[in-house]
Amino acid sequence: MDLNNVAVAIRAGLVAAQQTVTNSVINTAITTFNALRTVIDAFEGVLGISLPSVTDEQEATALSVLAVQ
Repeated sequence: MDLNNVAVAIRAGLVAAQQTVTNSVINTAITTFNALRTVIDAFEGVLGISLPSVTDEQEATALSVLAVQ
């Protein structure tokens, strides 16, 4: 299973969890997920693969969460 498949599985879990988990918990999980996608995108960029999976706004939030300045 590659990293993209892992991310897709996590996203599916987050969508399903929205029905039962409090908003603050799910929002934190989604932000963390976006941070993961940003790291994957950066890694793919290093490899010369360009398939951005998050918006610029999501990336900015993720980088902030990851404390990247």
